[in-house]
Amino acid sequence: MLSWAEHPSDLLNDSMTLDRVIDSIHGSLGTMILQSWNFPPELVLVPSSHTDFTRKAEKADYIDVVTS
Repeated sequence: MLSWAEHPSDLLNDSMTLDRVIDSIHGSLGTMILQSWNFPPELVLVPSSHTDFTRKAEKADYIDVVTS
């Protein structure tokens, strides 16, 4: 992410904007990385779901562990 942020060099100098960008893409980026590394589906869901505090699951899972 930081390598990407260097291209529009002003982004690294604007920490508030960089924080917002990271907050908005970290879940989907993490999901894409875990998919490309062939992680099991139950782990691939963690990055994009760990901040969903209203999520309902039938039983505890990896997302619950990371959310706690």
